[in-house]
Amino acid sequence: MDPLKAYAIPLKSLRNGMHEYRWTLGGAFFEHFEASPIRKGNFEVQLLLDKQNDLSTLQINIEGKYRSVCDRCLADIEIPVSAQHLLYVKSANEKVADPSLICLSPVEQELRLAGVLYESVCLSLPISQTIDCGAMENPPCDLEVLSRIDRSEGLHTDDSAWDPLKKLEK
Repeated sequence: MDPLKAYAIPLKSLRNGMHEYRWTLGGAFFEHFEASPIRKGNFEVQLLLDKQNDLSTLQINIEGKYRSVCDRCLADIEIPVSAQHLLYVKSANEKVADPSLICLSPVEQELRLAGVLYESVCLSLPISQTIDCGAMENPPCDLEVLSRIDRSEGLHTDDSAWDPLKKLEK
C-alpha cells in the first residue's frame, strides 16, 4: 500500500463547495522524499478546498517547527514555521509553466497532494537557519561561540588600508 495515499483527495467525487482537510506531517512523511531538508519536524497542515466545476482553489495553511543546526553557533535549534500558499486546480490535459496551477487530467479521479504538501513546507523554510536567541530566557544556542563572534566583529573597523585611497577621491 502507498503510504502517501493518505494525502490524496477524491476530487472528482466531491460536491462543489468548501471542504476542509487536516494533516500532521512528521519525520515519517519527510523520509519519503529524497534529500529532504527536514529530518525531524512536526507541521500541522490545514487545506481549504473550494471545489468548482472548472477551477478549484486550494488554500494551504502551515504551522509547525523543525530541528536544524544554527548557522551562527552550530547548536541544535528548533525553528518555527508559519506560512500560507494558494494554488489552483484545473481539469485539463495540458502542461503549464505557472507553479500555482495544477492541471489534473480529466480521467484522474483523485488529486494526490503529498508532493504539493512537501513543496509547500519546504518553500516555507527560512533561508537562514537561525533564531532570535537574544529574546529567549534559556536559548539553545552556544553562548560561548556567539560571544566570540561578537568580539571578532569589533576587531574590524573603518580605519583600514583603504583610507589613503579615499583621500584621492577628493
